[in-house]
Amino acid sequence: MGTAAALALAATLTSLDSDEAKAEARQEQPAAGNADKASHNSGILLAHGADRHPSETATDWVTYADHVVEVTPVAETRIEPNQEEVDRGEGLILRDVKLRVDRVLWSSEEATKTAPQAFNWTAHGWMFGGGEDDDSSVLTEMAGEDQPRIELGHHYIMAIEWQEPRCGTDDGDIPGQWRGLGSGSTLPYDASTIGQGEFEGTVRSTDTARAAAAERADPVYSLLDEFTGSEASGLVDELAKTEPVPEQPDPSAPPVGVCG
Repeated sequence: MGTAAALALAATLTSLDSDEAKAEARQEQPAAGNADKASHNSGILLAHGADRHPSETATDWVTYADHVVEVTPVAETRIEPNQEEVDRGEGLILRDVKLRVDRVLWSSEEATKTAPQAFNWTAHGWMFGGGEDDDSSVLTEMAGEDQPRIELGHHYIMAIEWQEPRCGTDDGDIPGQWRGLGSGSTLPYDASTIGQGEFEGTVRSTDTARAAAAERADPVYSLLDEFTGSEASGLVDELAKTEPVPEQPDPSAPPVGVCG
């Protein structure tokens, strides 16, 4: 690979391994031992977090996403806990997952940045300590509730948004990065089939995914519910005919300068 191409690829692989990215990821996950913020699924701790944007429907995706892409995780590294967590003997170990973009399925006319060839993603990892025996050497696998964990060997469809570099935050200057919308913006896509593959850290079939949607006590008819068992083409057609709604500014968001 030539120098110019290598630099271009390096710019595309925006690292989320900053203190701010770790802090945001930890804020979206439960404190160790907090029963109100987490539950278990087959030995996997499921974290409940706040979504950045609405992310369940086609309207949500075309309103907030810049691109919808098919991706494959190709590498991952651990993001080690901070010193405060180590000293406390309980905390979170996150993962920095490198995602290869296999195909761009849809792009917004308002997108100011072309879809990446690859990008990095801060994903759930493990909780350590905080259990009955309070042993910090014991790791409990974590995943987000109602969303994939993002694991090697699987494929996904993601709605992503480019976040511009930000200056003047409590954590210093933040580099630009690709972000998801929320828990509904990542779909399993093994064998080119929506709903089939890794979800909440376990592998499930399309039949299992359909059954899970049917058993919801208060079902939200999400894109995952609607297109489970289908190829991506139906989803793409739905996005193409859906109109975005005007975005409303968040009055509670603190003012943050955009880096010049």
